[in-house]
Amino acid sequence: MPGGGWQIIKFERTHYISESLRMDLPFNRAIIARDNDRQLVYYWFVQRGRNVANEYWSKWHLLVDAVTKNRTDGALVRLVTPLRPDEPEDAADVRLRSFIEELEPRLKAYLPAETSSTAKAVLRHPENRQS
Repeated sequence: MPGGGWQIIKFERTHYISESLRMDLPFNRAIIARDNDRQLVYYWFVQRGRNVANEYWSKWHLLVDAVTKNRTDGALVRLVTPLRPDEPEDAADVRLRSFIEELEPRLKAYLPAETSSTAKAVLRHPENRQS
């Protein structure tokens, strides 16, 4: 993900657990830097209702869904916040994690679902129901 002179200086795969959202979200956590600027980055992939942090598993799900469902859509979710010069990483983590709490319930409306809305409409149509 680095580009434009940004370098990854720290990387880990972790997860965020939210009791209120009943969610265990795997994601990649990176600190990136360019000159004297630093940023905290969280990112993960969404493959038809699956949250995936590992790029290889994301590609695997994409391949399987292409063969079994004729679907190749997916999404990359990336959250970025600056780290001020004397700010501890924990403060930036709190910022992004509180943003996830607000974002996650709304995000699903914009990401590829397990079944497309077109497929749902076809399945609901009276002519397509089995007697």
